Amino acid sequence: MSIEVVEFEGVRVAAVRHVGPYDQIKSAFMKLGQIAGPAGLFAHEGVRAVGVYHDNVMVTPAEELRSDAGVVLLDGVEVPAGLELVELGSGRYARYILVGSYDGIAGAWQELVARWLPASGEQMGAAPCFEIYLNSPQDTPAEELETHLYLALG
Repeated sequence: MSIEVVEFEGVRVAAVRHVGPYDQIKSAFMKLGQIAGPAGLFAHEGVRAVGVYHDNVMVTPAEELRSDAGVVLLDGVEVPAGLELVELGSGRYARYILVGSYDGIAGAWQELVARWLPASGEQMGAAPCFEIYLNSPQDTPAEELETHLYLALG
């Protein structure tokens, strides 16, 4: 398990909203690709896809969960029509680095929130949780995918 407390510098994200179970966000990522691809948002070196999760699955019914499928915007890049601006603020976050299939993401969140957080002495912050995908399943084998999970700390 690779978890560390880091200072995250805020980023702007162009995103598609998804409402429903978090594990069904794939349709929002597909729509994101249909808009962001032709707009050239993925054409820049170092651009990352992001999943933002706004609600607590322990208290919000699955059909009401809000999440965003997005792409980090470089400085000076505007949000294309059809996408919404989501700002991820700077601050202290616990970061879990997962290397492997996206099938391991749910378990990684469980490890971070249910095991690490109570043992750490830290408190969960108010900002949404998010994932940054450092590479893509389109050109990376599943066992080499790298995902950074961020949990805001209060």
